[in-house]
Amino acid sequence: MWDGATVTTFPDVPGLTENEVYTVMEARDGNIWICAIGHGVYRYDGINFKAFNQIKPENPDFRFGCNSIYEDRKGRLWFGFGGGLYRLFGDTLVNVTRGGPWD
Repeated sequence: MWDGATVTTFPDVPGLTENEVYTVMEARDGNIWICAIGHGVYRYDGINFKAFNQIKPENPDFRFGCNSIYEDRKGRLWFGFGGGLYRLFGDTLVNVTRGGPWD
């Protein structure tokens, strides 16, 4: 993290220092979302990191990586993984197929 004068690293957060990070995005609520290869998605609220690595259908293999993050007009978060499109529902990333989930 760059504050304009110094760089702060987060060595205790798996995937952020020894790994590739493809996407970083600030949501409208001020939270920072980070895609880390092999670790899923993190939310940083300015103090703490929270990992979002629960997937439906269950597939804990994050090697394919998250490439993009999008927040729609309703504040819903969408994640483009190498393995498909996912949407965040609570603490779970749900694979979006042709049939949904849409609402």
